[in-house]
Amino acid sequence: MITLIPVANTGNFEIQLSLFWYHHKKLYGINAWRKAVAMMVKQNSPDDVITNKMPWDIDIPYVITESCFKYLNFQTVEYLPLNAITSVAQVLPSFDDEEVLEFIDCDQFHIKPHPEIVVNDDEIICDVIYEDWHLKSKSTNKNMVIPFLSIAAFTKQIDTMTHLYNGGFVPIIGKTKTFKKIIVDWIQATKKIYANAKTKEVAWWSNMYALQVACANNKIAMKNFDCVYIPPFELKNTHYCCHYSVDPKFDKKKINTIDDIDVSKFDDNIFYNGVKEWYYWRKK
Repeated sequence: MITLIPVANTGNFEIQLSLFWYHHKKLYGINAWRKAVAMMVKQNSPDDVITNKMPWDIDIPYVITESCFKYLNFQTVEYLPLNAITSVAQVLPSFDDEEVLEFIDCDQFHIKPHPEIVVNDDEIICDVIYEDWHLKSKSTNKNMVIPFLSIAAFTKQIDTMTHLYNGGFVPIIGKTKTFKKIIVDWIQATKKIYANAKTKEVAWWSNMYALQVACANNKIAMKNFDCVYIPPFELKNTHYCCHYSVDPKFDKKKINTIDDIDVSKFDDNIFYNGVKEWYYWRKK
């Protein structure tokens, strides 16, 4: 399995990528270089300086991808959630159709080696923790998915369609050929949902809703795997990956340099101990 991780030369992405790559090398040794690819977008927004090579001292395999603005031929500060997906679209031709890929956000890393994951054709494996937490794509916010389903044009029974998707998100695991089937719809649905969003939060989650649309419209089964630890929620034995997007103790929004991290606040568990280990390594 090869992990695809989107990154931009802005904000604290260097901190996040360093943390990811430290643990990938620790867990997988020499195989780490065959198990990860960083997708460095040239520009996160049209006003950013163009990045043509890895700007940091991180030896992860990487590719430079065009921004969504150039890839989709529009110049606007909107649709920022698209950079990650259009980066995936650009790297897919590089992989064998049977290769299993894992797409994650940059604020994630493996906290232990992933188990053997068998993924079938026309199947995506993801974690549905996001659905009950905030996505609500099958309940409160189903209007951000249902109207964009192909079948919605042929029936008025829209409330019965929520069985076509599961509300899951990263990590998203599937074969290259499966990602190829959904990638165009994933991009197009993100644009449409973003344009129809009533709040900034829903707009930012547009690519999450769009994944549901893309899978449903292409008859891709979404299979749940309880594999993500999201602090401060419960840590389970099945969790091999973490997502620290809302962690109050390791708050990525307040971290610009390594000195902004206060490890004295950390709990004693595999995630926090992993961050602490990386922190002391960086401080050397």
